[in-house]
Amino acid sequence: TASGPYDPLDDAKDLDAILTCRSERFPFPALKAYMRSHERYNEIRRMCRAYVSVRGKMVRRNRGLLKQSLAAAERSAALLADEKHALYRDNVMAWVQYVRAELDWLTPQALACPPDGTVEPDEGFRAMVRDHCYRWGQNCWEDFGSFFRRADFFVTDRLDCRATATAKGLKVSIREHGIDWAQRDALWKRHLGTVNQNGFLQVMLDPGNTRRQVLQYAVFFKGAGGTVASFTEDPDGKVVHGGRSTMHGCPTHFEHTDSSWRFDLVVPWKQLGSRPAAGDIWRINVFSNPSVTRDRRLILCQGYEYRSDVARLAHLVFT
Repeated sequence: TASGPYDPLDDAKDLDAILTCRSERFPFPALKAYMRSHERYNEIRRMCRAYVSVRGKMVRRNRGLLKQSLAAAERSAALLADEKHALYRDNVMAWVQYVRAELDWLTPQALACPPDGTVEPDEGFRAMVRDHCYRWGQNCWEDFGSFFRRADFFVTDRLDCRATATAKGLKVSIREHGIDWAQRDALWKRHLGTVNQNGFLQVMLDPGNTRRQVLQYAVFFKGAGGTVASFTEDPDGKVVHGGRSTMHGCPTHFEHTDSSWRFDLVVPWKQLGSRPAAGDIWRINVFSNPSVTRDRRLILCQGYEYRSDVARLAHLVFT
Protein backbone atom coordinates (compact mmCIF):
# COMPACT_ATOMS: atom_id res chain seq x y z
CA THR A 1 0.00 0.00 0.00
CA ALA A 2 2.66 2.48 -0.97
CA SER A 3 1.32 6.01 -0.92
CA GLY A 4 2.06 6.52 -4.62
CA PRO A 5 4.83 6.69 -7.24
CA TYR A 6 8.22 7.77 -5.95
CA ASP A 7 8.77 11.47 -6.63
CA PRO A 8 12.16 12.66 -5.32
CA LEU A 9 11.23 16.34 -5.69
CA ASP A 10 8.21 15.97 -3.41
CA ASP A 11 10.28 14.01 -0.92
CA ALA A 12 13.00 16.66 -1.00
CA LYS A 13 10.44 19.34 -0.15
CA ASP A 14 9.23 17.31 2.82
CA LEU A 15 12.75 16.82 4.13
CA ASP A 16 13.63 20.47 3.58
CA ALA A 17 10.63 21.48 5.70
CA ILE A 18 11.96 19.31 8.52
CA LEU A 19 15.44 20.83 8.28
CA THR A 20 14.02 24.33 8.79
CA CYS A 21 13.29 23.26 12.37
CA ARG A 22 17.00 23.00 13.31
CA SER A 23 17.09 26.35 15.11
CA GLU A 24 13.89 25.81 17.09
CA ARG A 25 13.98 25.47 20.86
CA PHE A 26 12.07 22.66 22.54
CA PRO A 27 12.47 20.16 25.42
CA PHE A 28 14.47 17.29 23.95
CA PRO A 29 12.94 14.70 26.35
CA ALA A 30 9.55 15.47 24.77
CA LEU A 31 10.90 14.66 21.30
CA LYS A 32 12.55 11.52 22.68
CA ALA A 33 9.24 10.33 24.15
CA TYR A 34 7.44 11.19 20.91
CA MET A 35 9.87 9.13 18.86
CA ARG A 36 9.49 6.26 21.34
CA SER A 37 5.75 6.40 20.73
CA HIS A 38 6.25 6.04 16.97
CA GLU A 39 8.81 3.26 17.46
CA ARG A 40 6.28 1.25 19.48
CA TYR A 41 3.59 1.92 16.88
CA ASN A 42 5.85 0.91 13.98
CA GLU A 43 6.76 -2.31 15.79
CA ILE A 44 3.19 -3.46 15.07
CA ARG A 45 4.03 -3.75 11.35
CA ARG A 46 6.96 -6.10 11.95
CA MET A 47 4.44 -8.93 12.19
CA CYS A 48 1.12 -7.35 11.21
CA ARG A 49 1.14 -6.87 7.44
CA ALA A 50 -1.52 -5.78 4.99
CA TYR A 51 -3.79 -8.60 3.78
CA VAL A 52 -3.43 -10.59 7.01
CA SER A 53 -6.46 -11.08 9.25
CA VAL A 54 -6.16 -9.18 12.53
CA ARG A 55 -7.72 -11.44 15.15
CA GLY A 56 -6.91 -13.40 18.33
CA LYS A 57 -3.23 -13.18 19.29
CA MET A 58 -2.59 -10.47 16.72
CA VAL A 59 -5.26 -8.24 18.30
CA ARG A 60 -3.75 -8.75 21.76
CA ARG A 61 -0.24 -8.01 20.49
CA ASN A 62 -1.34 -4.89 18.63
CA ARG A 63 -3.36 -3.61 21.57
CA GLY A 64 -0.36 -3.93 23.87
CA LEU A 65 1.91 -2.03 21.49
CA LEU A 66 -0.71 0.67 20.93
CA LYS A 67 -1.01 1.17 24.69
CA GLN A 68 2.77 1.53 24.92
CA SER A 69 2.71 4.00 22.03
CA LEU A 70 -0.10 5.99 23.65
CA ALA A 71 1.67 6.13 27.02
CA ALA A 72 4.84 7.51 25.41
CA ALA A 73 2.87 10.07 23.38
CA GLU A 74 0.99 11.26 26.46
CA ARG A 75 4.31 11.55 28.31
CA SER A 76 5.61 13.71 25.46
CA ALA A 77 2.55 15.96 25.69
CA ALA A 78 2.98 16.30 29.46
CA LEU A 79 6.58 17.47 28.96
CA LEU A 80 5.23 20.23 26.71
CA ALA A 81 2.76 21.62 29.26
CA ASP A 82 4.42 25.06 29.37
CA GLU A 83 2.46 27.47 27.18
CA LYS A 84 5.60 28.46 25.29
CA HIS A 85 5.54 24.94 23.85
CA ALA A 86 1.83 25.08 22.97
CA LEU A 87 2.32 24.44 19.25
CA TYR A 88 4.53 21.41 19.89
CA ARG A 89 1.99 20.05 22.33
CA ASP A 90 -0.77 20.52 19.77
CA ASN A 91 1.30 18.58 17.21
CA VAL A 92 1.79 15.75 19.69
CA MET A 93 -1.88 15.70 20.65
CA ALA A 94 -2.80 15.11 17.00
CA TRP A 95 -0.87 11.85 17.26
CA VAL A 96 -2.33 11.03 20.70
CA GLN A 97 -5.85 11.33 19.31
CA TYR A 98 -4.96 9.11 16.39
CA VAL A 99 -3.46 6.32 18.52
CA ARG A 100 -6.55 6.39 20.74
CA ALA A 101 -8.66 5.89 17.62
CA GLU A 102 -6.48 2.94 16.57
CA LEU A 103 -7.18 1.32 19.91
CA ASP A 104 -10.91 1.77 19.39
CA TRP A 105 -10.75 0.32 15.86
CA LEU A 106 -9.36 -2.99 17.15
CA THR A 107 -12.79 -3.92 18.49
CA PRO A 108 -15.48 -4.37 15.81
CA GLN A 109 -18.34 -2.01 16.61
CA ALA A 110 -22.07 -2.67 16.73
CA LEU A 111 -24.46 -1.05 14.25
CA ALA A 112 -28.17 -0.81 15.04
CA CYS A 113 -30.53 -1.82 12.23
CA PRO A 114 -34.00 -0.39 12.95
CA PRO A 115 -37.08 -0.67 10.72
CA ASP A 116 -36.62 1.80 7.88
CA GLY A 117 -39.78 3.77 8.54
CA THR A 118 -38.97 4.45 12.20
CA VAL A 119 -35.92 6.71 11.63
CA GLU A 120 -35.46 10.05 9.96
CA PRO A 121 -33.75 10.11 6.53
CA ASP A 122 -30.48 11.41 8.00
CA GLU A 123 -30.58 9.62 11.34
CA GLY A 124 -28.29 6.84 12.51
CA PHE A 125 -25.35 7.24 10.12
CA ARG A 126 -21.93 6.10 11.35
CA ALA A 127 -18.66 7.67 10.25
CA MET A 128 -16.34 5.49 8.17
CA VAL A 129 -12.55 5.33 8.65
CA ARG A 130 -9.58 4.89 6.38
CA ASP A 131 -8.90 1.21 5.72
CA HIS A 132 -5.18 0.69 6.16
CA CYS A 133 -2.69 -1.51 7.98
CA TYR A 134 -1.11 0.73 10.60
CA ARG A 135 -0.02 3.45 8.15
CA TRP A 136 1.81 0.97 5.95
CA GLY A 137 3.50 2.85 3.08
CA GLN A 138 3.74 6.27 4.73
CA ASN A 139 6.97 8.27 4.53
CA CYS A 140 9.37 7.25 7.31
CA TRP A 141 10.28 10.86 8.15
CA GLU A 142 6.66 11.62 9.04
CA ASP A 143 7.39 10.20 12.51
CA PHE A 144 10.00 12.89 13.15
CA GLY A 145 8.55 15.78 11.17
CA SER A 146 5.09 15.56 12.76
CA PHE A 147 6.59 16.68 16.07
CA PHE A 148 7.47 20.03 14.50
CA ARG A 149 4.59 20.50 12.06
CA ARG A 150 1.06 19.28 12.82
CA ALA A 151 0.07 16.27 10.71
CA ASP A 152 -3.46 15.15 9.85
CA PHE A 153 -3.22 11.44 10.55
CA PHE A 154 -6.87 10.97 9.61
CA VAL A 155 -7.86 11.22 5.94
CA THR A 156 -9.93 14.24 4.97
CA ASP A 157 -12.59 12.23 3.09
CA ARG A 158 -15.95 12.25 4.88
CA LEU A 159 -18.14 9.18 4.38
CA ASP A 160 -20.78 7.67 6.61
CA CYS A 161 -23.23 4.78 6.33
CA ARG A 162 -26.16 3.08 8.02
CA ALA A 163 -28.38 -0.01 7.66
CA THR A 164 -32.16 -0.24 8.04
CA ALA A 165 -34.67 -3.04 7.56
CA THR A 166 -37.42 -2.57 4.97
CA ALA A 167 -40.32 -4.90 4.25
CA LYS A 168 -38.48 -6.29 1.21
CA GLY A 169 -34.85 -6.34 2.26
CA LEU A 170 -31.81 -4.93 4.03
CA LYS A 171 -31.23 -1.32 3.05
CA VAL A 172 -27.64 -0.09 3.15
CA SER A 173 -27.14 3.66 2.73
CA ILE A 174 -23.89 5.58 2.22
CA ARG A 175 -23.15 9.31 1.93
CA GLU A 176 -20.15 11.48 1.06
CA HIS A 177 -19.89 15.09 2.21
CA GLY A 178 -17.79 18.14 1.41
CA ILE A 179 -17.00 17.43 -2.23
CA ASP A 180 -17.26 19.20 -5.58
CA TRP A 181 -19.99 17.13 -7.21
CA ALA A 182 -19.09 18.14 -10.78
CA GLN A 183 -15.50 16.95 -10.23
CA ARG A 184 -16.62 13.73 -8.58
CA ASP A 185 -19.09 12.97 -11.39
CA ALA A 186 -16.45 13.60 -14.06
CA LEU A 187 -14.01 11.34 -12.20
CA TRP A 188 -16.50 8.48 -12.06
CA LYS A 189 -17.30 8.81 -15.75
CA ARG A 190 -13.60 8.43 -16.60
CA HIS A 191 -13.41 5.20 -14.59
CA LEU A 192 -16.75 3.71 -15.62
CA GLY A 193 -16.21 0.25 -17.11
CA THR A 194 -12.79 -0.19 -15.46
CA VAL A 195 -11.88 -2.29 -12.44
CA ASN A 196 -12.10 0.89 -10.35
CA GLN A 197 -15.89 0.93 -10.59
CA ASN A 198 -15.89 -1.96 -8.10
CA GLY A 199 -14.67 0.48 -5.45
CA PHE A 200 -17.78 2.67 -5.47
CA LEU A 201 -19.46 0.50 -2.85
CA GLN A 202 -18.89 -2.96 -1.45
CA VAL A 203 -21.09 -4.51 1.21
CA MET A 204 -19.96 -7.61 3.12
CA LEU A 205 -22.72 -9.54 4.87
CA ASP A 206 -22.70 -12.51 7.19
CA PRO A 207 -26.41 -13.39 7.57
CA GLY A 208 -27.00 -15.37 10.73
CA ASN A 209 -23.57 -14.50 12.14
CA THR A 210 -21.91 -17.71 10.89
CA ARG A 211 -18.41 -16.24 11.34
CA ARG A 212 -17.24 -18.30 8.40
CA GLN A 213 -19.25 -17.34 5.31
CA VAL A 214 -19.59 -13.85 3.82
CA LEU A 215 -21.61 -12.51 0.89
CA GLN A 216 -19.96 -9.69 -1.05
CA TYR A 217 -22.01 -7.16 -3.03
CA ALA A 218 -19.95 -4.87 -5.28
CA VAL A 219 -21.91 -1.97 -6.75
CA PHE A 220 -20.71 0.20 -9.63
CA PHE A 221 -20.83 4.00 -9.73
CA LYS A 222 -24.29 5.38 -8.89
CA GLY A 223 -25.73 1.85 -8.94
CA ALA A 224 -25.07 1.21 -12.64
CA GLY A 225 -24.80 -2.54 -12.15
CA GLY A 226 -22.81 -4.73 -9.84
CA THR A 227 -21.73 -8.24 -8.90
CA VAL A 228 -22.32 -10.73 -6.08
CA ALA A 229 -19.75 -13.18 -4.76
CA SER A 230 -19.02 -15.10 -1.58
CA PHE A 231 -16.12 -16.53 0.37
CA THR A 232 -15.95 -19.12 3.12
CA GLU A 233 -13.23 -19.82 5.67
CA ASP A 234 -12.62 -23.51 6.36
CA PRO A 235 -11.76 -24.71 9.88
CA ASP A 236 -8.08 -24.87 8.85
CA GLY A 237 -8.13 -21.17 7.93
CA LYS A 238 -8.20 -21.64 4.17
CA VAL A 239 -10.44 -19.12 2.38
CA VAL A 240 -12.51 -20.58 -0.47
CA HIS A 241 -14.03 -18.12 -2.95
CA GLY A 242 -17.33 -18.83 -4.63
CA GLY A 243 -18.22 -17.76 -8.13
CA ARG A 244 -19.02 -14.15 -9.04
CA SER A 245 -22.35 -13.38 -10.68
CA THR A 246 -24.23 -10.32 -11.87
CA MET A 247 -26.15 -8.52 -9.17
CA HIS A 248 -29.90 -8.60 -9.78
CA GLY A 249 -33.12 -7.86 -7.95
CA CYS A 250 -31.48 -5.20 -5.73
CA PRO A 251 -33.23 -1.81 -6.00
CA THR A 252 -30.93 1.22 -5.79
CA HIS A 253 -31.39 4.96 -5.43
CA PHE A 254 -28.83 7.74 -6.02
CA GLU A 255 -29.15 11.46 -5.34
CA HIS A 256 -26.74 14.37 -4.98
CA THR A 257 -26.31 18.06 -4.20
CA ASP A 258 -23.49 20.37 -5.26
CA SER A 259 -21.37 19.14 -2.32
CA SER A 260 -22.61 15.67 -1.40
CA TRP A 261 -24.22 12.47 -2.61
CA ARG A 262 -26.21 9.59 -1.16
CA PHE A 263 -26.72 6.04 -2.37
CA ASP A 264 -29.16 3.39 -1.13
CA LEU A 265 -28.96 -0.33 -1.88
CA VAL A 266 -31.69 -2.80 -0.91
CA VAL A 267 -30.67 -6.46 -0.75
CA PRO A 268 -33.80 -8.69 -0.79
CA TRP A 269 -34.33 -10.92 2.23
CA LYS A 270 -34.72 -13.90 -0.07
CA GLN A 271 -31.09 -13.45 -1.17
CA LEU A 272 -30.04 -13.42 2.48
CA GLY A 273 -31.97 -16.50 3.57
CA SER A 274 -34.80 -14.90 5.54
CA ARG A 275 -35.80 -11.73 7.34
CA PRO A 276 -34.29 -11.54 10.84
CA ALA A 277 -36.34 -10.89 13.93
CA ALA A 278 -35.78 -8.09 16.41
CA GLY A 279 -32.79 -8.95 18.56
CA ASP A 280 -31.07 -11.06 15.91
CA ILE A 281 -27.44 -10.24 15.21
CA TRP A 282 -25.80 -10.49 11.79
CA ARG A 283 -22.47 -9.00 10.74
CA ILE A 284 -21.68 -6.37 8.12
CA ASN A 285 -18.91 -4.28 6.63
CA VAL A 286 -19.17 -1.44 4.14
CA PHE A 287 -16.38 0.17 2.18
CA SER A 288 -16.02 2.74 -0.57
CA ASN A 289 -13.30 4.59 -2.46
CA PRO A 290 -15.22 7.43 -4.18
CA SER A 291 -12.07 9.47 -4.82
CA VAL A 292 -10.65 6.54 -6.87
CA THR A 293 -7.30 7.21 -5.19
CA ARG A 294 -4.74 4.72 -4.02
CA ASP A 295 -4.64 4.19 -0.25
CA ARG A 296 -7.88 6.15 0.30
CA ARG A 297 -10.48 3.43 0.79
CA LEU A 298 -12.87 4.11 3.67
CA ILE A 299 -14.55 1.38 5.66
CA LEU A 300 -17.08 0.92 8.48
CA CYS A 301 -15.14 -1.67 10.51
CA GLN A 302 -11.37 -1.31 10.20
CA GLY A 303 -10.23 -4.19 7.98
CA TYR A 304 -6.46 -3.57 7.83
CA GLU A 305 -6.61 -3.98 4.04
CA TYR A 306 -7.57 -7.66 4.08
CA ARG A 307 -10.21 -8.20 1.41
CA SER A 308 -11.48 -11.69 2.36
CA ASP A 309 -11.76 -11.51 6.12
CA VAL A 310 -14.56 -13.29 7.98
CA ALA A 311 -13.38 -11.81 11.31
CA ARG A 312 -13.35 -8.03 10.73
CA LEU A 313 -17.05 -7.23 10.38
CA ALA A 314 -19.25 -5.01 12.56
CA HIS A 315 -22.16 -6.51 14.49
CA LEU A 316 -25.49 -5.69 12.87
CA VAL A 317 -28.18 -5.68 15.59
CA PHE A 318 -31.80 -5.71 14.40
CA THR A 319 -34.08 -3.64 16.61
